[in-house]
Amino acid sequence: MKIDKVYFVSLDLTEEFIEDMVSRLNYMTVPNPTEWECIPPVNGRTDLATIEDREDMGVKFYDKWNIGEGTMWNRDVTVGEAGCTLSHIRVWWDAYENGYEKILVLEEDFNPLLPIDWEWCDVLEHYDYDFLYLGRKPRNLIEDVEDLEIGLERFVMPGASFNTQAYIITRKGIEKIIKYNLETLMDNMIVVDEFLTATYTWHPRKDIRDLYVQNMFAISTRRDWVGQTRFPHAGNSQTEPIEGIDF
Repeated sequence: MKIDKVYFVSLDLTEEFIEDMVSRLNYMTVPNPTEWECIPPVNGRTDLATIEDREDMGVKFYDKWNIGEGTMWNRDVTVGEAGCTLSHIRVWWDAYENGYEKILVLEEDFNPLLPIDWEWCDVLEHYDYDFLYLGRKPRNLIEDVEDLEIGLERFVMPGASFNTQAYIITRKGIEKIIKYNLETLMDNMIVVDEFLTATYTWHPRKDIRDLYVQNMFAISTRRDWVGQTRFPHAGNSQTEPIEGIDF
């Protein structure tokens, strides 16, 4: 496997924090010498705070995201979630315009759980995949979207999943997003992990299935190679609502 570029998705671009991210990257390693870059992020809490801000960014939040109490979708898309998704879109566009074949995307809270032996990925040489999770949280909301076996010791075909702290995406995968889903996503902005799930598997919500084209072939490591350090229940998430700001 060859990685053309490593992208960090981070709101904190201080020298100290960038050095910390690079240190974590060096611990997990990459399969070949390559450059890393921090694409200027979209801070939803400042860049998307008003309707006018969103119009300037060319984005509209999906207005039917909240389907009520008793479900996990019981609030509107937050400005933090939309900013995170737009930051990933900036990464995809940069990789597309530079002609990269495979990129590694790491969110600022990525937490490598082990130094990766990239020879484990040699078995993927003949797999025509678009997207590879290096860490995620399987949702298992319904039986039809559980992980599927693909005959490999360390990899599965993922069902619906949360989290995008570490993934590899190919040029073909980026092209599919740009050609088939990007315009719709910009007009119906949702959180990035829900969007990516809808592009490769049967999303639990029919309205989301109807919105986005499911044409990506995703695979995932069987066990997480990369975890994360921020969680909503820990109170340190960058995307959860803040009273009076996120709506």
